[in-house]
Amino acid sequence: MLLFGFGRAGAQPVLSPRAQLKESIEQLKASPDDAALREKIIALARTIKPRPAVSEDARRHFVMATTMQKKAKNPRDYAEAIAEYDAALLLAPWWADAYYNLSVVDEAAGRFDAARDALKLFLATKPKEADARQAQDRIYALEAQKKLQVSEESTKAAESGAREEAAREKFIVSILGHWQWGNNTMSIDVSRGSGAGVAITCRYASPRGDWEGYDIEVTATRVRFKCTDTMSFTRNFSFAFDDAGRFIGTDSVFRNGEPMKWADGRVVEPETYPWSR
Repeated sequence: MLLFGFGRAGAQPVLSPRAQLKESIEQLKASPDDAALREKIIALARTIKPRPAVSEDARRHFVMATTMQKKAKNPRDYAEAIAEYDAALLLAPWWADAYYNLSVVDEAAGRFDAARDALKLFLATKPKEADARQAQDRIYALEAQKKLQVSEESTKAAESGAREEAAREKFIVSILGHWQWGNNTMSIDVSRGSGAGVAITCRYASPRGDWEGYDIEVTATRVRFKCTDTMSFTRNFSFAFDDAGRFIGTDSVFRNGEPMKWADGRVVEPETYPWSR
């Protein structure tokens, strides 16, 4: 139904509340996370008499969601129930019961922010005073659970970081010292250093001399670095211990930023070989 208003530009069509509701729902389908639009729809639906009916499709999604919610045992089950509530609330975005049930399953899934947001939309439907009181108290409880969750995650992250750093330090201790390639033409000295935690010197049994390692990266299981000599040869090294406890190095050679090539134009492939003290 169209209503008409009159202004300077003449007659202008004004959508009836039900037409506005239909138009707003279409907008919501394009932006389902628009909480402000949902609140607008909820407020608009409250002005319509009789109240907008819940479609059969929306009810189907709602019943499927409640069934899945009752049987949910793992994150995947909760996610499926949440998806069905979302589908129902996209068709009937003013539905108070669906928002409340959604908050319950969100909470069970550990999605405390989402549960709080669903309860705020439930409150926007203007439920009975007792139901509103219960919903608001649940919001307070969710805020507490969220705070505890953040604290727990922070503690776990700190503990994980400490374990990783301890493993990295153990690896650094294991690689300190002098390492020799089997043919005795090249060696590396690993010592304590700032930044990555180690300093590395590459030594060649040739006039190329010694070169300091740079771009050093050390993890709990591997060290990577580069060395560039006076002839602009850059070697990209990667060292790690294999399952047999051997210190294995992979060496890629570049010159002036380009991969080294043999006389026939083939790229020199990276070489992998064991090093010893």
